[in-house]
Amino acid sequence: MKADVTIKADVKKITKSTVTFLQELLAIQSPTNCCDDAIAFLQKTFSKRSSLSYKVKPLAGGALLVSIKGKGKKKQAAAALTAHVDTLGLCVRSIKGNGRLTLSAIGGQAAYTVEGEYCTLLTLDGKKYRGTVVHQNLSAHAHKAPGERKHDYDNIEFRLDEKVSSEADVRKLGIDSGDLVLADTRTEITDSGFIKARYLDDKAGVAAIFGMCKLLETRKLTPSRDIHMLFAIREEVGGGASAGIPNDVEELVVVDMGVAATTQYSDEFSCCICMKDGSGPYDRGLTGKLVSLAKKHKIQIRRDIYPFYGSDRQSYLMAGGDARVALIGPGIDGSHAYERTHFDAMAHTIALLTEYVIS
Repeated sequence: MKADVTIKADVKKITKSTVTFLQELLAIQSPTNCCDDAIAFLQKTFSKRSSLSYKVKPLAGGALLVSIKGKGKKKQAAAALTAHVDTLGLCVRSIKGNGRLTLSAIGGQAAYTVEGEYCTLLTLDGKKYRGTVVHQNLSAHAHKAPGERKHDYDNIEFRLDEKVSSEADVRKLGIDSGDLVLADTRTEITDSGFIKARYLDDKAGVAAIFGMCKLLETRKLTPSRDIHMLFAIREEVGGGASAGIPNDVEELVVVDMGVAATTQYSDEFSCCICMKDGSGPYDRGLTGKLVSLAKKHKIQIRRDIYPFYGSDRQSYLMAGGDARVALIGPGIDGSHAYERTHFDAMAHTIALLTEYVIS
């Protein structure tokens, strides 16, 4: 069957089911190193029978490796894709004398991006409590000059929705330092095709790989060589792909968010290709191959540079990985805050990933 995966009826249909998958994944909270439920969801999803006969391998550190057998020669080098299921987050730093909690960021979660957010506190033994991240001088009728307040972790706190007024009261609930504070994702799909939520970084990338697999199944396409897909759990703290990529891989495509902002060429409607990030340029040969495939198959892309960005490329190479590495992903506005992308960006990313693995 001819591999024409331009954005037509079947790709749009796949994108619709992909966004449904994304909604289900977003509903599973998974801050860095607390990803067991999300990984179990992916394992169950890929373990179902399909024409691709996935090989699903949970890794010792908690990540998941899913492989597809290609039609190439036995000794032909494999390719890999990686996307991270872990997200930014918060945890309890300390308990204040008035029963409020100070917070510590997991990854690059800036304090101003979660101030005012409803959250669930999750204790180490699984107890759950609701509350809100607020400024410690929140009340406008009690504190002057609200516009001059500092919005950082020294000045915000977690207000528990429990009758507590002392550290002892909080500790009686079983709450302690290091317990997780999970911000509501507030996922919304608009009639105009926008996808809004916290933590599209990088669950939209995970969903794009899922969509690629669904498109391969639908069109009965087989990758040209073995494809390994690593779903990492520590990217947000710099260690996602430091282990798990098989040694027979010669090319690695990182699937992570494109940064849509007023200072960028990237937008929310395209598959974005990162030419260079904060650690340096991506491989020109592999990146050029992806650009050529996009042009050939009329897939909408945006090339860009992200100066304040890092990916699993760094952790992979620092751990001794020797493959060529490129990075693509759906364009997302409002990175590391309340993020937004569009069906079109998902569709173009799915299309390019599919063209890549069958090329």
